[in-house]
Amino acid sequence: AMPWQVLLDFDCLQQFLKSNLSPSQPASQQPAATPEGATLAISERLGGPKVEGLAAVWRQLDAELDFAPEYVDLIRTGRKQATSRWLPTEPSLRAVVAPCTVIATCLTCAAGGQVLGSLNITSVEKSTFGSLPDSLALMEGFSGGSVALKGALIHFYPNISNGSVITIFHFRAPAWSPLAYS
Repeated sequence: AMPWQVLLDFDCLQQFLKSNLSPSQPASQQPAATPEGATLAISERLGGPKVEGLAAVWRQLDAELDFAPEYVDLIRTGRKQATSRWLPTEPSLRAVVAPCTVIATCLTCAAGGQVLGSLNITSVEKSTFGSLPDSLALMEGFSGGSVALKGALIHFYPNISNGSVITIFHFRAPAWSPLAYS
């Protein structure tokens, strides 16, 4: 099981749907209308409230971020403000586009998972694994530079190579979020 799950807000999901659903799809496969600004609640899989609004579409997307519990304090203190992902192993993350808000939970921090708070995805960029810079490693909380970042990525993605395209999600915690830092 992956330790984190991310839920997309309506605006983020709407951007994804516009770019990934064909206008020729039958009405039964199109998303139901949801009031502007509505947010998807914690998924049933986490034992939380039912998914509201675009429930069927959300279950199809099922986007998850796979942070290990050791990264939670780095996020809470603001020392981790980016995460690098290899999307061939996590294709649902293609739904996460900037700007949008995600709700992060740590599934292995407590029995049944724990809601950690909201994160604003501020930008998304791509790089190759072999060219990840030391500056990104610092944004991810690795004091050992890109060598340490690459070692962590190899741990999660053993088949990654220097030419693999990495997607980098930059984020900040909004002031009202439990994950906010000064």
